Amino acid sequence: MAALSQQKFDISDLPHGLPGREQLRQFAASMLPQSERNGMELCFLTIALNANPQIARGRGSAMEAAGNRILGCIRAGDFLAVSGPAEFVVILAAGCKQLAASHVAERIQQAIEKPLNVTGQAIRMTCQVGISATRDDVLDVDRILANSAAALRQCNATGEKSIRHFSQTTQAEIDHHIFVTRELDGALCDGTIVPWFQPQVSLATGELTGFEALVRWDHPEKGILNPAAFLDVAEQSGQIEKIGEAVLSASILAIRDWHQGGFNVPRVAVNLSSSQLNNPCLAELIKWELDRHSVAPHHLTIEILESVLGGADSGVIARNLRSLKAIGVQVDLDDFGTGNASLINIRRFGVHRIKIDRAFIKGIDQDLEQQKITSAIITMANALGVEVLAEGVETFGEERFLQHIGCQYIQGFALARPMPFQDVVPWLKARAAQPMTA
Repeated sequence: MAALSQQKFDISDLPHGLPGREQLRQFAASMLPQSERNGMELCFLTIALNANPQIARGRGSAMEAAGNRILGCIRAGDFLAVSGPAEFVVILAAGCKQLAASHVAERIQQAIEKPLNVTGQAIRMTCQVGISATRDDVLDVDRILANSAAALRQCNATGEKSIRHFSQTTQAEIDHHIFVTRELDGALCDGTIVPWFQPQVSLATGELTGFEALVRWDHPEKGILNPAAFLDVAEQSGQIEKIGEAVLSASILAIRDWHQGGFNVPRVAVNLSSSQLNNPCLAELIKWELDRHSVAPHHLTIEILESVLGGADSGVIARNLRSLKAIGVQVDLDDFGTGNASLINIRRFGVHRIKIDRAFIKGIDQDLEQQKITSAIITMANALGVEVLAEGVETFGEERFLQHIGCQYIQGFALARPMPFQDVVPWLKARAAQPMTA
C-alpha cells in the first residue's frame, strides 16, 4: 500500500480531491498488522467542518483549502482522506500516542479557523474532532472508524470546536452502527434497498401528476424499514450515495415499465443526497441512466432540500443543477420553509416547484398562523412563476383549505400512503375506475 503514502501528495492532484473512504480502509488495513507487531497504536481522527453544509469539492474549493491545511498539520507517513461532504479522516502512523493525537487535533483546529479565501470569498470555518486508537478495541478497521465517528458525535454536546476521545460508554451505539453498516452493504448488493412511491395530484383537476420515490429497506428479517432506521448510519458510513443511486436507478426503471404498460405517470421525483449533489459527474450519470432506459428527462424530477439550495451559490452543486436543468430534468425544492434558500437561487437554478414542509400543513384548516405563512409562500411562488405542492396532507379539511388558498398540488396520507412498485399499477387501475376527484 505504499502507493497511498501522502509524503508528496497535494489535494488537487486527484480530480475529485483526496482519497475516499475505500482508499482509507485499504490504507488502514495495511497498517494494522504492522501496528500489532510493533505493539504501537494507530490513532484515527475524524474531522467535521462547521461551515456551510454544502462545501464544494475540487480544485479551488473550500474543501480543497481545508484539506491542504490539514495536510500541513500531519507528518509525511500519516494519511488523510475525505469521508463525507464536509468531513475528513486522518490516520496518524504507528507510535503516535493519544496525547499527541490531541495536540495534532488542536493544530488542525487552529489551521482551519484561519480565514479562507475561496474564489474571492472569505470563508470562516471551525471543526470538531473525534479520536480513537487501536488500543480501544480489536484490530478491525470498521470498528475503529466507527469509534472515531462516535467520538465526533459526542462533540455535538460540547460545542462546535470540541475534541473528544472515544469512550466505551458508546459501545452499544458502535455495535449497532457496525452491524447496520455491514447489513447495508449486503442490502445494496442484493437489491433490497428499494423505492416506494407516494402519489401527487392536482387540486384543480384531481389528476395524478406523479409520484415521489421514498427509500425503504426490505429487510429479510425485520420487514420494511423506514429511512429513520438506517439513513443516519448510511450518512456516517459513506453509503448514502450508493443508496441514492439505487433508488434513482429503480425509479427510472419504474417510469419505463409504467409507460410501456400504457399508464400515464407524468413524473417521478427522487431525493438526492448532498453526496450525490457534490458528485461532479452527477448530470452525466443521470443522463446516461435515462438514455439507457429510453426515459425522457422531463419525466424525472430531483428533489433537493432547501438547506442545500441555500449553499449552492457556486461550485459543484450549482453546476449540477444548471446541467440537469439544461437536459430537461426538473428540480423540486423540498421542505420549503425550514431552510434559507434565497429567492435569487430559486430563480437562478430553475426550481420548478417548491414543496411546503408538512410542519406548515398539519392542522392548517384550524391554525391561523399557519394559514398566513402558507398563503404568503403561495403568493411568493406565484410571483416567481414556481409551482407549489403541499406535503403531509392528511385530512379533508387540510385539503379543502389548501385548494381555497390556491395551492396547486398535494401529497400525503389523505390521498395514499407510500406503496411498493408492485402495488402501483393496481392503485392506478382502481383510481381510473373511480369518478375523478382530488
